[in-house]
Amino acid sequence: MQKFIDKVTEIMVPISEKVQNNKFLSALSEAMMTLLAVTMVGAFGCLFAFLDIGGYQAFLAQHAWIKDLFKNIQSVTLTIISLYVIVTFSYNYSGKIGLKNPMATAVLSLAAFLCLTPVQPYASIPMEWFGHKGLFSAMIVGWAVPHIVRFFQKNNITIKMPAGVPRAIEASFATLIPALVICVVFMGINRYFQTTSVGSFHNIIYTIIQAPFKNVGGTLPVLIIMEMMSTLAMFMGIHGSSVTTWYTPIQTALTQENLEAYTNNQPLPNIIIDGFTNTITIGGIGATLALVFVVTLVVRSKRYKEVNRVALVPQIFNICEPYLFGLPIMLNPILFIPYIGGVLFNCFSSYILVRLGIIARFTGISVAWTVPSFIKTFLTCSVPWQGLALCLFNLAIDCLMWVPFLKIMDKLFFFISTRKKKKVSAEEHNESLKALYLDKVKNRIEDLKTREEYNELDSLIKAGTEYGGIDQIVNRYYSLYDRLMKGRSFDYCLVVGHGDLCFSNILYNKESDVLKLIDPKGALSEDELYMNPYYDLCKLSHSICGSYDYFNSGLFEISLTDENKLKLYIDSDNGKYIRIFSEKAGEQGFDFELIRLFEASLFLSMLPLHIDRKKKVLGFILNAVKIMDSICPDK
Repeated sequence: MQKFIDKVTEIMVPISEKVQNNKFLSALSEAMMTLLAVTMVGAFGCLFAFLDIGGYQAFLAQHAWIKDLFKNIQSVTLTIISLYVIVTFSYNYSGKIGLKNPMATAVLSLAAFLCLTPVQPYASIPMEWFGHKGLFSAMIVGWAVPHIVRFFQKNNITIKMPAGVPRAIEASFATLIPALVICVVFMGINRYFQTTSVGSFHNIIYTIIQAPFKNVGGTLPVLIIMEMMSTLAMFMGIHGSSVTTWYTPIQTALTQENLEAYTNNQPLPNIIIDGFTNTITIGGIGATLALVFVVTLVVRSKRYKEVNRVALVPQIFNICEPYLFGLPIMLNPILFIPYIGGVLFNCFSSYILVRLGIIARFTGISVAWTVPSFIKTFLTCSVPWQGLALCLFNLAIDCLMWVPFLKIMDKLFFFISTRKKKKVSAEEHNESLKALYLDKVKNRIEDLKTREEYNELDSLIKAGTEYGGIDQIVNRYYSLYDRLMKGRSFDYCLVVGHGDLCFSNILYNKESDVLKLIDPKGALSEDELYMNPYYDLCKLSHSICGSYDYFNSGLFEISLTDENKLKLYIDSDNGKYIRIFSEKAGEQGFDFELIRLFEASLFLSMLPLHIDRKKKVLGFILNAVKIMDSICPDK
């Protein structure tokens, strides 16, 4: 899993950087964001004019002026969306390529676009190309005009004004020559196309570029590619919208085409439009709304509950970052599968159900991205209750995907947090620490020294490490113990613990979602059941962080470096799991630094118990050193 994540990161980060650094795409993204208010107002105008719920349309029939008001709002916003796009896009793009007067260039781009539009002089300008059909043409003109203006300015083909002329006037005259050339040339292009069967420049762009892109962009494979890119980017900590800017004009064209058909009471042509994607990204990128229900109703983890209290309200309004960074989901191998799997399932289910006609198509009405998903799908579907039903169906499946992955760690730490406690004196508590983490190590090392293998191991440590033998490593542990324990305060209590909480004693059934702990420590009296609260944590840590099970299975290597020093190698990239464990332990009030310190004592105290496998014992010693280095790099 980790190798896969690393490979995806290796691919996605350069793609994101290239997309973000692309001036055309970044200017287009900024233009669309600038137009958000206009498109939202137009969408609500369309919604209030054509929404068919209860007796609303009968009410509008009796008050026609109200419907006309909303239709007119749509007409001056979404119906001429290409005019807005060319001005905002050209303005942003002009700034990115270094033009000094981007507003003048933006106005000139609008004039050039109109010059390419077939008109009846002094009579009328057809609206056909001002809507969704002219989007790609608007982007091409909005890109070309700034480059033409820059060519004239770089080559000083401009009108120079004398000193003292106001800057605004000077800037206007600087674009006068390119404006004259652009208008004449573009009008000439328009006249040429009018003499052909094509009819107009806009028509040829629509036919050759926009229509094919729109047809391909409206397919399931492209939808999956777009959603996977967006979700994977978020998983890597890159905002998903930054890598899918290329899809924005395609989806906008598809959405506007449906909206036009909806307002004219015609069949809706496209499936994959703005409202439809709300049934996929339920709660934002990654479909994370399901987490609200899973964490609230299923998970018992105190930390997850605390994250949920902070994240719940933003998540309802499609702001997923508190969950993304709070659980965390980002770079979390355990939560990778439900995070990606939920979106993938939603893509297939939504597309197939709409394609088969089980769920009605969506109208093209756009609603603000912060409106809750179940409200958006209700408002944007041509049969509102079906849009809501599809959203709730996908949400239910998403919840089922999240449950098992969150509950694995939750169950373990629920055991940790609910262990029976008894209060003890400070002296008794400190004695439990001393017995487990000092005396036990001392006694086991003395036992190790009685074995005939000790001298050979000690010689290897002297020759192959910076230490003067095993004793020096143990003394470093004692010194580190004294240093970390100084000034520490504890809840003076003992708990009924498992006693050997390593992976080999944990059984989990994924199908029944049952987790069982086996082979606990034995006891002849109730008092013997109680132990220091940290002990189960450091046993769990030596499996998660210390790779204990890899040693048991022989999945480790010890080699010599070029300097003839011993090097321990374990093929386990467990960094992400260590982070999850650390956060889980912290939420229960345990100090992760102490857990690792006590974990080092486990590896040292196990040395005589595994003396029949000298390589394993040597690995334990080197691993104890590695753990101490992670706590305190200074020897």
